[in-house]
Formats: sequence, C-alpha cells, structure tokens
Amino acid sequence: MSNELILHLGTPKTGTTSIQRFLSSNKKMLRTNGIVYPESLIDNSHHTESLILARLFKPDQSFDWSSRINEVAEKYRGKEIEIIENIKAEFDSLKMENKKLILSAETFFKLFNTEHKIKMLLKFFPDFKIKAIVYLRRVDRQLESAAKQGLKQRKISFNYLRKRKKNIARQQYMILPALESWSTCIGKENLVVRPFEYEQLESSDVVMDFLKHAGLNEIKYHKDSFQLNSSVPIELLEFFHSIKVRYHLDYTFFPQKIALSLCERLKEKGYSFHSYSIFSPKVRRRLILEFQSIYNRIAQEYTSDDNGFFKEPIPKRNEKWKVYNRLKRKDIESFLSELLKGEIFP
Repeated sequence: MSNELILHLGTPKTGTTSIQRFLSSNKKMLRTNGIVYPESLIDNSHHTESLILARLFKPDQSFDWSSRINEVAEKYRGKEIEIIENIKAEFDSLKMENKKLILSAETFFKLFNTEHKIKMLLKFFPDFKIKAIVYLRRVDRQLESAAKQGLKQRKISFNYLRKRKKNIARQQYMILPALESWSTCIGKENLVVRPFEYEQLESSDVVMDFLKHAGLNEIKYHKDSFQLNSSVPIELLEFFHSIKVRYHLDYTFFPQKIALSLCERLKEKGYSFHSYSIFSPKVRRRLILEFQSIYNRIAQEYTSDDNGFFKEPIPKRNEKWKVYNRLKRKDIESFLSELLKGEIFP
C-alpha cells in the first residue's frame, strides 16, 4: 500500500484561491476516489484556512499575518500537533488503498524554503510518498498583481509600491535555493514547477493544470465548480479603497461579489474599463532582465525547456504604456450612483 501526500506550495498571486475553492467544493467527489482534502481545519473561510494551516506548520513566529487571521490562529497556538493528527485521522478514516492527501497553502513555498524547515514539515508524514507542485509568476506580473491586491485590502498607495518594487522583486532570488532544497528533500522527479502564464496552463486554466499534474484529471467533476477567481478592474479597486478611507472601514475587507456585480452593471451602461499597467515598460523590462538568468535555470533544471520558463514577450523600451491617472470625480459619482441603487447587492 502506497499513500501519497500532494503539497500545493503556492506561490501568492498564482491562482491559489481558485484551486482551493475547487478542491473544497469537490471534497465528496474526491473522497469517493480515495483523495482527502481535509476538513480538519479551523476557520469557515477556506482561504483563511490555508493561511492558518501554513501558520501552524511554521517553524518560527516572525511572519506577519492580517489581524483577523492572527486572531483566529492565536486560539490554536500550541495545538499544532493535535490539528495535524486530526488531519491524519481524517485520512485514515477513508478505508481505501493507495489514497492521496492534499494540502494547499500559498505560503508553503515561502515559509519552507530550506532543507531544515522542509524536513520539519515532512516528519509529520513519514509513511507518505511526497509530490510538491509550485506555480511561479514572472516578476513584473507578480508585482502588478500584488499592487492591486494591496489597493484592495490595505491602506497602501501605488507610489509606495513603486518605491518598494526592488525590495519586493528581490524575493525572486530566493526561488532557486528553495527549489534546490525541495529537490534534495523529495527528489527532483517529485517536484513539479509550473509557470503561471495562461498560455502555458492546461486549457489556459490553473485548476485544470493543477489537476493534471496532481494526477487527478481523470475524475468527473461538477462543471460548475470550475470557477476562476475573477479580477476587479483597477478603477473599482480605487473606488472601494476611497470608500474605506472615507468611512474608516476595515482595510482587510473587500466586497468582491458586489464589486464584480457593479463592474457588470457599469459595462452594460457603456462604461469602458481599460487594462492598465502600474509599472512602465522600461521598468518591467529592467526587472525581467535582472532575473532572466534565474528563469532560464529553472527552465533547464526543472522543465527541460531550453526556450525559457516564461513565454510572454519581454516589453520593449519604447512600448506604448497606458498610464493609470486615478479616478475622476465624475467617475466616482457614476460608480456611487450605481452602487446606491441597491440592485447589484447579492
């Protein structure tokens, strides 16, 4: 009998939420096929569950979380072993052979980036064959997505992010050492490294891609469960950010469904949302070229692809750039008018 532990390592801004929502909504279907996606977690919000899981596995306590997550996780400090044992008990309750256990957290790759830390995690699963899957995003796209997420959830400005871009980008230097540590611990053949580019994903879908590389793509799932984590236009991110500033609301709160409904309503009324890049082509090009050698090594060592890891063309220095100039007063009034009609609320 051979049981397998599939670790989805993240990283942030690579479709982790979409994968987790899919696994959560298909728990029963997975169990009938000998696959356990644990219910033995803590919070009702599944996205928060994954973050707390990473926090509980964390060897030290220096990582910063939102106050809401910390508040929940604090209740379970010191019960890490109990939670892990509950997960294993849930797995053992499924009386089948050759079972699979899936653990997913977008912070696994960041938190467990040395051999010592990885072994601390794996020692809880000594009888499992290990497979790890990690998605990586090109530095410029990672920064763009992080900037928009910051505007959605925190009191943060684009100017601040532009100043911080080098510090954020230099985290790319941690990728190769972390991959080497995972390869040493579980074997390179058991480490799947995937580029988060829709053109390279299976059926241009990160969920389908994960299922394929996890060996779960032969199961007949509910079609309705294949739902991507839709993005909100930057104009609406700024609009809701201004509301939170004006009324001193919790910055960790963002009404995703309301924002998407408002987006559709505004499109029906003829409002055009544009695709903006926060960073200029010149800045993006410089960042990409700084880490190009790292991406090439990843491609050669973990995908056997001599044509590079990311396929999206590098921006040209003189490429046209649609600069985001912030919302105008008439736009804010238009958005607010539609929001206050109340027809968009779920």
